[in-house]
Amino acid sequence: MRCTIAERCERKLPQGQGRIRWCRSWWRHREALARFAALYRAWVEATDPETGTGTALVAYYEHLDHALEVLMSDHGPFSAGA
Repeated sequence: MRCTIAERCERKLPQGQGRIRWCRSWWRHREALARFAALYRAWVEATDPETGTGTALVAYYEHLDHALEVLMSDHGPFSAGA
């Protein structure tokens, strides 16, 4: 059974004036869509039992953590908190 990275990711986001932000309309941000599509491809590659080209840790550490930091940063596409 293959699961997606989203099914394994649980983040507690600060309420109010916290540094991390999430946009409730995240799908309206082209950058977010592009990053999530790339994350999905990295996850599939990392967890594919046929090719074995990577590891789940690489998908988390090098891809997911960085992408979420960029998306939810003070200057990222979700900074307005729409």
